[in-house]
Amino acid sequence: MKKQDMDLIEILQTEVELPAVVRQKANAAFRQIRLAATEEAHSRKHPDGRVHSANRKRLFSSRRIVVLVAAAVLALSGITVTAAYLHWSRSLTDGLQITEEQQIVLEEEHAVAFAMQECTVNDVTVTAVQSITDYYFTHIVLKVEGFRPGEGMQPDFESIAVTLDGETLWDSEADVSLDSGFYDGLITGPDGRAAYADGTPIPADTDGPVGRYVMEDGSMEYRITLGSGTRGYFLNKTVRVELHNLGTVSRAEYHNGIEGIWTFEWNLNGMESIKDYAMKEVLGNTGATVTRAELSPISFHVEYDYPRKQDTESAIDENGNSFEADMYAEPPMLTGFKMKDGSMITWLGNGGRTGYESEESDTYYSTFAMARVIDVEQIESLLFIKSYPEDGGPLTEANLYIVPVQ
Repeated sequence: MKKQDMDLIEILQTEVELPAVVRQKANAAFRQIRLAATEEAHSRKHPDGRVHSANRKRLFSSRRIVVLVAAAVLALSGITVTAAYLHWSRSLTDGLQITEEQQIVLEEEHAVAFAMQECTVNDVTVTAVQSITDYYFTHIVLKVEGFRPGEGMQPDFESIAVTLDGETLWDSEADVSLDSGFYDGLITGPDGRAAYADGTPIPADTDGPVGRYVMEDGSMEYRITLGSGTRGYFLNKTVRVELHNLGTVSRAEYHNGIEGIWTFEWNLNGMESIKDYAMKEVLGNTGATVTRAELSPISFHVEYDYPRKQDTESAIDENGNSFEADMYAEPPMLTGFKMKDGSMITWLGNGGRTGYESEESDTYYSTFAMARVIDVEQIESLLFIKSYPEDGGPLTEANLYIVPVQ
């Protein structure tokens, strides 16, 4: 064996002493590949502005040595790597409408970790693809191959278990929430209603959109979103995910298909940069004053000074009977942003939490994951809902409180 080869092996062996180091080296290598590919792709665009697949093939083959080194590092650690791991998941790129430029920025800010782990049980292969994490939320994506739900059926795992640094979510003092499910090809449209990510219209003569769970290659993607009201709770924690049994659900009832347990563990990394604005903006005559806003590309956290007041609202119990309920009023909710180019993006809330900080406090908070990734550097104003359009159309400035952040 040549001395150069021995030296390379010694270097690789040194780099894989710790699994965390392996993942960091691989993620760094992948970021360099994507950065180089994007830079050259832009310089090799077709006259119509598109980047053609032939160009991409040349770009990656010209840097295959970088891929080989990353693969060698991971091979020594017992992890299998394929070219597929260089690509983001569809449930994030399509589901959160993430551009290639935004992907690179998020990778540079270490918001993204590529888990690069797969597990096969009873001919069903589940691959932990990636996670994207900020101060308040983390999205975890797993790819499922070898299982197809029946026509019109919704796939699901019977149960899942998640721990962070060895602590189960339900035992955590950070009040962690969990939302999960298979990506169905739907996004939130400009009018707040569901729309297909590929732009195809939803038939008008149906009760609602039908989920498109199976992708062109026959795979599906399962996304877990964790949220916490504790700032920075998810950063650089080790997450362990267990998926139990795979089948379908109908009318809230699970139907077993494949028995098995698929298990994964990796470090979430996490984006530590965030836009933090202190302000004192009164929202009309609502009694609410916005005092703080924290914005990241994937979530927002807003705080209000909002003295408590009770409203009486109509509600319906489990038997379908209506009754009057006293509850605290809510301040106007943040729905989106006005960008520096004049465009408005609304209906961005995509699961989160609201409420008072404590029983004694008049500080009200609203913390939500966003329905799409936003370039926070381009935000000019925050948009709070004042009223709703009577025709159910998109929100206009007349329906909004507009709060500048610059």
